[in-house]
Amino acid sequence: MSEFVFLGKKTIRHDAQPKVTGVLKFTNDLEVPGMLIGRIFRSPYAFADISRVDVSEAERVGAVALTPDEVPQKLFNPRLVSVDEVTFKDHLILTKKPRYLGEPVAAVAAPSEELAQRALESIRIYVERVYEPILDPFKAMDPSSPLIHESILKGDQVLRVERNIAARLTYTEGDVDKAFKEADVVLERRFKTGKRYHMQLEPKAVLCVPEPGGRLTIYSTTQTIHNTRILISELFGIPESRVTVVKVPIGGSFGSSIQVNYLVPIAVALCLKSGRPVKIAYTREEDLLDHSNYVFRMRIKVGAKRSGEIIAGEFENILDIGAHQIQAYPLLGTSLGWFVSMYKWRNIRYEGIAVYTNKVPSCALRGYGAPEVQWAVETVIDELAEELNVDPVELRLKNYVGRGDVFWGQGPTVRSVIKSDGVPELLLKGRELIGWDKRGRPSEKKGRFRRGVGLARGFHTSGAGGPISGEVIDFTGAVLKLNEDGTFDYITALQDHGGGTLDAHVKIIAEELQVPPDRINLALATTENTPYDVCTHASRGTFVGGEAARRAASIVKQKILEAAVRLLPVAVNPEALR
Repeated sequence: MSEFVFLGKKTIRHDAQPKVTGVLKFTNDLEVPGMLIGRIFRSPYAFADISRVDVSEAERVGAVALTPDEVPQKLFNPRLVSVDEVTFKDHLILTKKPRYLGEPVAAVAAPSEELAQRALESIRIYVERVYEPILDPFKAMDPSSPLIHESILKGDQVLRVERNIAARLTYTEGDVDKAFKEADVVLERRFKTGKRYHMQLEPKAVLCVPEPGGRLTIYSTTQTIHNTRILISELFGIPESRVTVVKVPIGGSFGSSIQVNYLVPIAVALCLKSGRPVKIAYTREEDLLDHSNYVFRMRIKVGAKRSGEIIAGEFENILDIGAHQIQAYPLLGTSLGWFVSMYKWRNIRYEGIAVYTNKVPSCALRGYGAPEVQWAVETVIDELAEELNVDPVELRLKNYVGRGDVFWGQGPTVRSVIKSDGVPELLLKGRELIGWDKRGRPSEKKGRFRRGVGLARGFHTSGAGGPISGEVIDFTGAVLKLNEDGTFDYITALQDHGGGTLDAHVKIIAEELQVPPDRINLALATTENTPYDVCTHASRGTFVGGEAARRAASIVKQKILEAAVRLLPVAVNPEALR
């Protein structure tokens, strides 16, 4: 019998009825009086220098027009998940130096979508120079290739870009060359991943509303309302207390809204210029030009003894990041973390290089490098097992990073000691369930159709923090309020991507308080009424956010008991909460 009353039980999700009846409002569904429709003029060139942007015709037809000369020329990074000292900045709100096809150059806003589109099509640009796009990272690093960016910022420090290298991370542990010389078997393999688009259900959108006293209210597709407020404050010099970001349901993300989306500062700029509400919503085609995944080019070299002990691992990781940095440097770190935390390589060498190309900027997509790196590692481990003539399961069990070892999946500055270990159960029970010992050898299989049985393992983190603060920010908070009638309001900045994260929080609160989940209301959340939350990413929504909810419930429970002691003439049993 389960020890839990509410956890593990089926309940109706709070958003189930609004979703199935079509009344749940996403950002693009929102309208306010006097609202203008915004459209973005995108570069028709992947690599060019523009001398002039002519919006006179757009203004003549009655639209509000915006050019690069009218917005702050501050380099920024839309992702605020790392500390500023290691945040690389190369974005502009609007630019005359487009570096990928579709980069925002200008914008318009008008009372109707038709007029906004007509104004958009009337914009003319005068090009100073068009370059041949650089689409291959190795060609980009050729000294003869033109620089996509000449200088960028790392925190507040100006960096000169060389050979189109956006960021670099190296790491060495032990004597790698000696270990490879002493290895009985050495394997070296290369891997490349493909270019993908997230294809989340909801294309990105934003609504910016001017308020009295120079305030702004922003509704947007985002995984982080607080970082949206911080970035807008920094870019436009508006105090954070005058920027309110309202949490709106999002139709999936897969990592594509960890960063503040590009259309948000553009809508803010149009709103400030026009003095009216402005909404911008991407078409699917525009969303395709907004974000994509990273392309990995990996070289992995491994050395082992005939006994099956791995003694050396080398990992070269070339990242094609596209035209701008969103998360390149921290991804170099997590890629190393995924590699190091899989197996005890004992001697390690890593070189990670993020390279600019004239492609759509890359961002996280479902696992932030973990599936890619682990795919490559597990492929090499399988081949190593074959070379050593040992069972792949036994080779993994002999060398995996487990309980008592150091884990640093989120990069070299976020390290933890592993306190629980389910890998033996995973591999041994999994081997039994898939009939591993009966799979037969590939050479024994005949005929046109042959059934293969494979095995691999992987992991991901739940949160990006560690016992000691590193370069990755991971903070959250929760508000739980007891109402006069005995119901509760739960307020959190964490976003539910559609999978039911916040309903999990409600069950956690219900379990802690021993009250039915239907007595807990998920209240409207904004940056005004929630503690800071860095972002709903890294599979932290339930593990980290849920723990904040549990702690808030525990505090409320204690306060209820303390109040009961003062008010009631008899001793109060904590079980009375049931």
